[in-house]
Amino acid sequence: MLRINAKIVGTWSLAKNNPFNPAEWVAMTPVERVRHCRIWAAEEQQRADEAPSHIKAAHKKIVEQWLRLADKIEHELRDGPS
Repeated sequence: MLRINAKIVGTWSLAKNNPFNPAEWVAMTPVERVRHCRIWAAEEQQRADEAPSHIKAAHKKIVEQWLRLADKIEHELRDGPS
């Protein structure tokens, strides 16, 4: 089973219109979680594109983390827990 540290994930999401909410995350289906991870990754990519060069890499790292989490959830849906 995939374990999520909601406190850490919450610090990753800086989305203004769709912030991470641990209570909502727990209530989501895995498919909804994947969708939200990809939305948050896209929002973070937009911030990375607009960010000053000295913080662009940090935003891109967050994008990678959201996408990796989405991929992990999808993998577990398809193949079961690792």
